[in-house]
Amino acid sequence: MKKLILALLLLSSPAMALTPRVAAKVQQAYELYEAEMVSEAIELLEPINPRNNDDKAYVSRFRGSLYWTNGQVEKAIEQLQFAVETEALDASTNAQTHRMLADILLSQLRYEDALEHYHWVENSSADNLKTGDLYLRIAQSYYRLENWQAVIAPAKRSAELELTVTPVQMQLQAYQQLEQWPNAVTITRQLIAMEPSQLEWWRHLTSLQLRLKQHEQALTTLALAERNGVLATEKDYLSLVQLFANRQLPELAARQLQQQLGKTIEDNFEHRLKLAQYWQITQNWQQAVSAWDAVAQLDADYRLEQFELLVMHGQFEQAVALMPQLKRAIKTQDRKSRLHLQATRAYYRLGQYPKALKHAEKAARLPNSEGAGSKWRDFIQAKMV
Repeated sequence: MKKLILALLLLSSPAMALTPRVAAKVQQAYELYEAEMVSEAIELLEPINPRNNDDKAYVSRFRGSLYWTNGQVEKAIEQLQFAVETEALDASTNAQTHRMLADILLSQLRYEDALEHYHWVENSSADNLKTGDLYLRIAQSYYRLENWQAVIAPAKRSAELELTVTPVQMQLQAYQQLEQWPNAVTITRQLIAMEPSQLEWWRHLTSLQLRLKQHEQALTTLALAERNGVLATEKDYLSLVQLFANRQLPELAARQLQQQLGKTIEDNFEHRLKLAQYWQITQNWQQAVSAWDAVAQLDADYRLEQFELLVMHGQFEQAVALMPQLKRAIKTQDRKSRLHLQATRAYYRLGQYPKALKHAEKAARLPNSEGAGSKWRDFIQAKMV
């Protein structure tokens, strides 16, 4: 790349414009350069001390280019700086030299110095050099200086001239640093349009929308990402599930969680519990019963929720079939009270009054169910007379 740039720079300012003595030396140096003898070309040019400004400018520019090619950066900067300061180069060559000098300074992390020369090119008449890359370098320099407001205009201009991800992404970073969140949302949408398969942009847009409390828009974003096959991780899918739940859409939350459980989303107690709770909120009782059964397989104490749901919906035989498991699992007084009251009801509905009475009496002896238990006990005793 350096060799190509150097060749272009040399061709832009022909040696025939120089005095004969200097032109002869330059021609020899160029031939050495073409033969990849850069050090020898430098040695040939170093002793030359031109007298007029045209010769000084051209030779300094050539030396600077060779030094750069040879990795002698500080000498390259010194020579190129001298070349532009002579003001003897023609407008086009001068602009090219400023650009070359700016690029070298940028590579050396001298951002403010680089910007001086980039802006010189920007304000010059060399329209052919006002490319997307030029404005990208200006934006990069301001970015490195953390001058976020100054990043935006050149980054935007760069994208207008040559639409690539880098300048658009730089605008996004600048808007975020400036906490201009609506602008950041707009730019992120542009990134999604450019790279719809890039999960990072979908995640980023969702995060920004949540920051702005745009929950419905965030939900739409994640749903679109899921529909387009972009979501990849457990975190992505759990975010979508949570957004469905937050928007009072428990059935969608349950279906999404159930679909991914054991695939993208880990099949563990926490996720099974959420699934059961979502199904119960939707009042899809059959799904809820199955979900509570899955929870109870990991923690037997939650067999009570399955039992209560079965009793609540009149599936008494299925409910009492769980009693052996429930007796072993239930430990706290509160949950024992719930168990005995629901067992009383189930056995009563099945016409098994002795068993119903037994559980009513147990409920009556527990603080949390003393009143309800006593009423059931008295009622069943009267029924059995």
